[in-house]
Amino acid sequence: MLLRVPNRKIKADDQYLEINNTPYALFTVEKTTGKKNVFLTEHTLMFVLNGAKIIHLGDESHFFGNDDLVFLKKGIYVMSEFIPENENFEVLLVYVPDHVIRKFHSKFSHKTDIDAAKKMFTCKLDHNLLLQSFIQQYKHLFGIQNSNSQYILENRLEELFLILSGAKAGKTFLHFLSSLVNPKADIEFIVNENLFQPIAIDDFAKLSGRSLPTFKREFEQHFHTSPRKWINQQRLKRASEMLKNTNLNVSEVAFECGYEHVSHFIRIYKAEFGETPSETKKAIF
Repeated sequence: MLLRVPNRKIKADDQYLEINNTPYALFTVEKTTGKKNVFLTEHTLMFVLNGAKIIHLGDESHFFGNDDLVFLKKGIYVMSEFIPENENFEVLLVYVPDHVIRKFHSKFSHKTDIDAAKKMFTCKLDHNLLLQSFIQQYKHLFGIQNSNSQYILENRLEELFLILSGAKAGKTFLHFLSSLVNPKADIEFIVNENLFQPIAIDDFAKLSGRSLPTFKREFEQHFHTSPRKWINQQRLKRASEMLKNTNLNVSEVAFECGYEHVSHFIRIYKAEFGETPSETKKAIF
């Protein structure tokens, strides 16, 4: 299962901050651990307030403990939590809209190596007393109704960016911001990296830093077919191999190949191969 964050379907232990359909923050308390596939649909600053968050990127695991701050690009991550005995995991997620990043970057531009910056998916930043004060003030904004809330929040974010850019790791932070302002990533890399995740074509476009029409046009120039057709062919090819060579059932294979709805998977599998997934499996075992 792929958990989309931010998500308006929040729990009783969560506080969610949204203005004019734009998400700005989530304060959440977790009582149980578990490894999760998380799709961050917004660039996110993660403040770990209690416990630890472990982010798995490929073969590497990155540990973020109490008072750590990490900036994450939009994208898909595998995450798990460490919860101290008899306590809860607490985290403040601050979502940063693209227009806020562009505005700050235009005012405080920084010469950087764009190609190097594009390879950065996470940016760990220093904690200090100014950040502690920011966290406390930001948390007070939950639940407050004010006609100027959006402007207050965006000014708070600019204040936060000034704190981060002036800190010890400020140059790293500005490099990271540059990668968000100039987000176009290699289409082939983005597609292959997320091919078997249960995401749609417009999600691939967002992850590549392109509008949907631009993504489709550039994809067809590179792969000589439409993204939907190519992605389905790759997923179904893998599904056929898994049905023939593993003990996974049809539902498990569907999920492993990026399909959340088994009925849809069965329908397009039969259209591609002339038989249902169950018939493929039955012929082998």
